[in-house]
Amino acid sequence: MTTALPVLFVGLEPDAAQRVLAELHSAGLSPTVSQAQNQDEFLAALEAAPRLIICRLGKTAWGASEVLRLMADKGLSMPIFVVAKQAKAAEAASCLRSGAWDFWEDADFSGLAEAANEALQESADSLYNLPTAQENYRALIETMNEGVMAADRDTRITFVNPALCRLLGYTFEELMGRELWELIAPADLEMVRAQLARRRLGESSTYETNFITKQGETLRTRISAVPLLDEQGKFVGSNAIITDLSDLHRAEAGLRKAAEEWRHSFDSIDEMMMITDRDYKIRRCNRTLADQMGVPIRQVLGKTCYELVHGTAEPPVYCPHQRVITSGEPEECEVFESHLNRSVQISIAPIKNKKEEVSGTVHIVRDVTEKRAQEKETLRLSQALVESFQATTLALTSMVESRDPYTSGHTQGVAELCEKVGHTIGMSEDDIQGIIACALLHDIGKGAIPLDILNKPGELTFHEMGIIKEHPTTAYHILQGISFPWPVAEVVWQHHERLDGSGYPRNLKHDAMHPWSNILAVCDVVEAMTSHRPYRPARTMQEAFNVLKEGAGNKFEVRVVAAAIRALGLDNRRLMVVDDDPGVLQVLTTYLEREGLQVKSFSDPAAAVEEFQSDPTPVVLTDLKMPGISGLEVLKTVKDHSPESEVIVITGHGDKASVVSAMRMGASDFLEKPVKMSELADAVERARRRFGGGVQVGDAIKAACETAWRLRVTPKEASQWIVPVSTSAAEQ
Repeated sequence: MTTALPVLFVGLEPDAAQRVLAELHSAGLSPTVSQAQNQDEFLAALEAAPRLIICRLGKTAWGASEVLRLMADKGLSMPIFVVAKQAKAAEAASCLRSGAWDFWEDADFSGLAEAANEALQESADSLYNLPTAQENYRALIETMNEGVMAADRDTRITFVNPALCRLLGYTFEELMGRELWELIAPADLEMVRAQLARRRLGESSTYETNFITKQGETLRTRISAVPLLDEQGKFVGSNAIITDLSDLHRAEAGLRKAAEEWRHSFDSIDEMMMITDRDYKIRRCNRTLADQMGVPIRQVLGKTCYELVHGTAEPPVYCPHQRVITSGEPEECEVFESHLNRSVQISIAPIKNKKEEVSGTVHIVRDVTEKRAQEKETLRLSQALVESFQATTLALTSMVESRDPYTSGHTQGVAELCEKVGHTIGMSEDDIQGIIACALLHDIGKGAIPLDILNKPGELTFHEMGIIKEHPTTAYHILQGISFPWPVAEVVWQHHERLDGSGYPRNLKHDAMHPWSNILAVCDVVEAMTSHRPYRPARTMQEAFNVLKEGAGNKFEVRVVAAAIRALGLDNRRLMVVDDDPGVLQVLTTYLEREGLQVKSFSDPAAAVEEFQSDPTPVVLTDLKMPGISGLEVLKTVKDHSPESEVIVITGHGDKASVVSAMRMGASDFLEKPVKMSELADAVERARRRFGGGVQVGDAIKAACETAWRLRVTPKEASQWIVPVSTSAAEQ
C-alpha cells in the first residue's frame, strides 16, 4: 500500500528529481510533485500544502538558504531536506541550524526515503500536523496583499484569496468555477494560452497580462504560475500569484513623463549646460551645448569638459571645477576661449548626495561674446556722447565769456574745483561728469544781462541787483529744453541758493535743493572770491577759507566745505607755534606768515594745548624744553586728540635723547636751534603735504636720510619715526 505524499522541489534538476522520486517510491511513498524556482512560485506552491520540501543548495539564485529564511520568517515548520553536490561540514551545519531536517549529497540518495518517513512521523507526533499546516498556509494566503488563484487542468478556477477578489471586484462565489479565459483581456488570450501550454509541460513562468475587472476596467498584472503534477508527473492544475501593476505602471509612466519633460526643459534652455562627474567627464548635456559646439550629443558624452570647452589636454589653471568639488560651493569665471574664439562665462555648481558629498557638478556656459562687444560699443558711444556734450557745453560757455573778459575762465575754474570736490567726497564718474557740465553752464544766464550792468565798477542799484539775480532763472529756461543725461537745468537754477533759505532766486532751503547745487555753490564762491572783478580786487585764499568755515552748516553743507578746503589745500595752511622764548616765537611767526601761512603763536604751552583741543591745526611746531608742560607732553596731547596732525619738534643742540623720544612718539621732523629758515620752510612744507596726503616716497626717503645724518642713526631707523616707508619703495 502506498502513502500519498505532496512534495515540493525547489531548484532541483530533472536528473536529481528523478532519483529522489525513485527513492521515495521504493519506500512505499506516492509523491505528488510541485516545483518552484523563485519566491513567488514557492509561495504559490505552498497553497497545495506540501508535506516535504527538498531544495538545492548553491545551485540557483533562489534555493535552500532563501527557503529556510522565508519559512523561519513566516513561522512555518515542516521537514526540509537540503541537497548539495558536495557536502561541506560548515554548510551542512549552517543549514541544520537554520531549520533543515537533513542534508544530502547528490552522489547517494539511499536512506532518503527512510529519513523522510521518520521526519513525517515525527512531525505528525509533534504539535505540527497536516491540518495545522494547511490552516497556517491558508491564513498566509488569505492575508497576502497579492492575489492567489488555483485552477484545474481545464482552467476552471478552484481557489482565490480575498486579495484577488478585491483586485477584480468579484466575490469569492462569483469567481469559483469560472473559466480563466473569461477574465483575460481579449488581446492577451493567445499569449496566456501559450503560457498555459508551458505549464502543461511542467514549466513555471512569470509574465504580464491584462485582466478585465467586474466593472469592465483593464487591470495590468504580473502572474507567477507553477504547475501542479500528480504522482505520475501528469499536469493536474496550476497555482498563481497575481500582482497588481497599475500603481507601478502609473509611477513608471509618471517617471517617463517627468524625464521627458525634464529633457525637453533641459534642451529648451538657451544657455549651454552639462553635468559632469568628479573626474571632469560629461554625463549629460543639453541640445544647445551640442549645437553650439557643432557635434552630436552622443559624441559629447564621455568627453572631459576641458577638452570640449577649452580644447586642452588637461584642466586650465583658471578652471574652478576642482575647487567646487573640494569646497562644495558654486564658482564663476569669465574668459576668452581661443579654442572657440568666444568670450564665455562659466558658472559651476556642486551636485551633492544624501550624505552632502559632492558627486559631480552642473556647468552653465554662457556665450557673452556679443554682449561684451555690445557693451564695448555702448561705452564707446557713451564716451562719444559725453565728448559731444562737453564740446557743446564749452561752446556755450565761450559764447557767454566772450562778452565779459573779467569773468573769462571763471566757469572753467569752477568746473575744475567741482571735479576735485567730487572725487574727494566719492562721487561716481558719471555724476562727476554731470557736475562738471553744470559748472561750465552755471553762468550762461548772464548772456542776457547788459554789459554796462555786468561790468559796472561801482556798487549796483537795487534794480540792477534784481537783474543780476535773474540770471539763474534765465539759464534754467535756456537749458531745460536740452536733453542732458543729468539734471543740469535744475542744478544751475539753484547754484545761488543757500541751505538757510537766504539765497536766490527762489529762496530754497536744504531739503528742496539738489545735492549737486551745494557743491556748485561752494566752488562758485571760492573761485569768484579769488578772482579779480571790476568792482573789487581778488580776495586771498585765506579770506575764501574763512567765508567757507563761517558758512559751513548754515549756508553750505559741512562735508562739501571740508572737501573743498581739502581739495584746495586751504586747511593745511594753518599751524601752531609753541615756544616759551618770546624772541624765537616772534621770529618763527613772522617768517611763516610771510610764507602765506595762518599762524597761532603761544608762549604758554598749557594755553596752546587748550586751544588745540578746541581747534586742531594740521601742523604744530613746539619747543621741547619748556617750563610747566614740556614739548613731549604737547606732542602726546596733539597725537592723542588729532593723530593725523603733523608735529615738528625744536630742540637745543645735542639733545639727541629727547629728539629720539619725540620721534618715537610720532613727531614727523625736528629742527635744531638756532633754526635756519630754509630748513624751517622745508620741514613745514613736508608736514603740510604729509597732512594733505601728497607726500611722495622720494620725499620720505630724503627726510629719513636728513634726519639720520643729523641724529647720527641709520636711515632705516629714521624712516620708522618720520613716515612709513616700505622696504620695496626704499629700494626703488
